[in-house]
Amino acid sequence: MHILFFYVFKYFEYIKMNSNKYNYKKSIKILRSILELNQEEFAKKLDVNHSYVSRIESGEKQPSQKFIEKIEKVFDIPSPLILLLSSEESDLKGITKKDAEDFGSIFLKLIREL
Repeated sequence: MHILFFYVFKYFEYIKMNSNKYNYKKSIKILRSILELNQEEFAKKLDVNHSYVSRIESGEKQPSQKFIEKIEKVFDIPSPLILLLSSEESDLKGITKKDAEDFGSIFLKLIREL
């Protein structure tokens, strides 16, 4: 498992350096899907208003750092994984095909363990 987190943090640093804006609407939708929660259930577990989650998922609003920290704490999901789920194809410019394939398979393993 330690090698998986090494790759996650390696990729996290790459994305952090190569992204201008994170697509949190994408990552929140993916997380909710993995957790099998609708927006209302997700919001209730995080003690936030349903409309806040809705505005994030529609792209109207970027989540606060406090909101991301709540996700980390409540669902035990590390923030680098949340950030990685928000990455776009343009974030991967310059990454080798092999690294992209390695990262992809590692992320699938991590997601399946959630």
